[in-house]
Order: sequence, then C-alpha cells, then structure tokens
Amino acid sequence: KNLVFSPSSLLSFVGCQKKYEYKYIYNMPEQKIVSWEAIMLGSFVHIVLERGVKANIKDLKNFEDIAREMRMDEEWQGVDLNDALVLIRIFFERNKKKYNSDSKTEQKLNVELGGIKFVGFADRIDFCSDGLEIVDYKTGKSVVAPLARNWQLGYYALAASHLGKVKRITLDMLRHETPLEFEIDEKGNANP
Repeated sequence: KNLVFSPSSLLSFVGCQKKYEYKYIYNMPEQKIVSWEAIMLGSFVHIVLERGVKANIKDLKNFEDIAREMRMDEEWQGVDLNDALVLIRIFFERNKKKYNSDSKTEQKLNVELGGIKFVGFADRIDFCSDGLEIVDYKTGKSVVAPLARNWQLGYYALAASHLGKVKRITLDMLRHETPLEFEIDEKGNANP
C-alpha cells in the first residue's frame, strides 16, 4: 500500500523482484562493491553545482571557489579536488548559458500513475521560452544503460509536466565528450 517507486527502484523490481525486496524492503546492502571515493566525489560535485546554479553564478571562478571552500570541511577531506574541478569546469562550459535565476535544483518530482506512487529528484530544471529542460548530471565513468536512462529521463519528463511543457531532457555525463540531449516532440516522443 505504501510503496513509492523511484526510477531506479522500479528498474530493480523489473530486473529481479527478490533483489528489489532485499534492497528496498529489508535495506540489505548490495553485493556489488561501490567505490566510496566515487560516491563522495559525485555528492561533492552535485552540491557545488546545486549551490552555483541556485545563486545563478555566471563565472567559473566562483564555482571553483565554492568547491575549494567546501573541500576545507572535514566531511569532504577525502575528495580529490583536482578531479572535482575538472568536472565542474566541464559542467560550466556546457551549461553556463542554460540556467538562470528561475532554474530549480534538486527538484522533488512526485507523481501517481495507474495508482502507483513514484518519486524522483531532478538535478536541475531550466525554464526556457519554449518549455522546460530537465538536466541530470552523472560524474561516473560508466555509460548509463539505455533502459535505465530512458526510465529515469522519461519519468522526469512525465513528473515535471505539471511545471510546464517539457521540451528537452538532458543526461550530462560529465566524463564523456558530449551530453545526451533529447527533444520532446508534440506526441511526447524523445528524439536525440
């Protein structure tokens, strides 16, 4: 009755209901080994980007200053600042003309579809003259599998529609040469 799915939990459920049960019902750890350094770096970069976009910062030095200041906190001592700065610079070059004072960060997106509750968090939503652009950042080296990507971005597009017409959805994999950008047509189809 009280189940709420995220795109990743739904993907887990479809892949193996027992694995879903262990992870999301019983909170058991997964078997795969996750790099703590990679998790810390991803969290650090996401917070820097969130703070910079919220403040509508339009110069790279201020983003770098946020990172340097955060890195002084004991919580972030394990983060490789040079690696983080590379990702922040890539983000800035790709996004400096996209976000504005109306942009929303870490936007919680709830929706109920077919009686099932879903929740997700969009890293950024930009309000443009032709509609919304939803942007999700990835700091890892791996490529997001098409099914996971489609479910996550598709969910964001459905759940954010109450904010306005979703025109673009972007998966910005900061370690890759270019982001994956999709235009949403009049029928709701995502086209690269």
